[in-house]
Amino acid sequence: MDWEEFERLTDLLAQRIQADRCPDIIVGLQRGGLIPAVMLSHQLGTQLFLSLPVKSTSSDVVYASKRPPVIIANDLFAQIAGKDTVVVDDVVGSGDTLRGVLHTLHRYAPAQIRSVAYIVNREHWEPVNEREPMEAITYIGEEIRGWVIFPWERRLFHPEDTENVETPSLPTL
Repeated sequence: MDWEEFERLTDLLAQRIQADRCPDIIVGLQRGGLIPAVMLSHQLGTQLFLSLPVKSTSSDVVYASKRPPVIIANDLFAQIAGKDTVVVDDVVGSGDTLRGVLHTLHRYAPAQIRSVAYIVNREHWEPVNEREPMEAITYIGEEIRGWVIFPWERRLFHPEDTENVETPSLPTL
């Protein structure tokens, strides 16, 4: 994915979110969800922003092994109480991380929690979920089969690492 595709996807997701209502607060999931969350916060004019540390992969390599998500919410998340909250991540695979995050954030009693996934990797979703992604995730940018490399990740990978990486074909706005 290049920056132009990423910006088109951001525009698309922002339009969908705005059609429902701009959130009071955006929560970006570290690390992958931070750049998408910041972009959406600017696009939506949502200035209240939190970063939630989450670790579920063993490294940054393509198809890195997964482990149960470690979610580190702290007292700052009391700010979401009574607020319309949007949680943003770059990629959802099995959905375990997002489910864990939503469960954790519900403890802080937000008025509403909506979720955004720029990409859903159906290759990882389908073997472990009976429901469709759209039944579990409020806003989805694109569903693919395979890995995606975002523009800010390109320098991390060598060309041979990306042979089987799918570049999503995003809708033109």
